[in-house]
Amino acid sequence: MENQDGAKAQEFIRGYEYLLSIPIGNFTAQMVHGLQAECERQKKNITELESTSAEELWLRDLRDFEKELDVSNATCVLLLKVLEILLNLSPQ
Repeated sequence: MENQDGAKAQEFIRGYEYLLSIPIGNFTAQMVHGLQAECERQKKNITELESTSAEELWLRDLRDFEKELDVSNATCVLLLKVLEILLNLSPQ
């Protein structure tokens, strides 16, 4: 049983190895304040997500997808025009 607990503890520590390997001198007050601010932003994001319906999240994702699709389509049109110019094929 003790051996199992030791193995679990080692596995837990491995998950935080990157934190344990950071030199203590890197933990400045500015870094701590930055991390605290990031933590607060993430808490606000969680609160917002929890208060948003699944339907609204889906609609928001759909709008974002449509915007990206529009950009992608515009890029394709532009690339086709450039290719047309390069191949000296004008539509007539």
